[in-house]
Order: sequence, then C-alpha cells, then structure tokens
Amino acid sequence: MMEAFMTGLSSSILNLQSLVVSVASVMADTVLTLIWY
Repeated sequence: MMEAFMTGLSSSILNLQSLVVSVASVMADTVLTLIWY
C-alpha cells in the first residue's frame, strides 16, 4: 500500500516537473520574442 502510494507520488512529481519545464520554456520563448521584436 505504502509502496504503491510512493510510486504514484514520485510519478506525479515527475509529471509535474516536466509540465513546469515545458511551461517555463514556453514563457522563455515568449519573453525572448517580446524582447527581440
């Protein structure tokens, strides 16, 4: 029970991490575009 919970928790943390990374890259692209043009 506890192991399954920890596995689910770590996988959701990984999903959240990748989501944050993708959002951050999109924001960086937007900021660079606004600065550049």
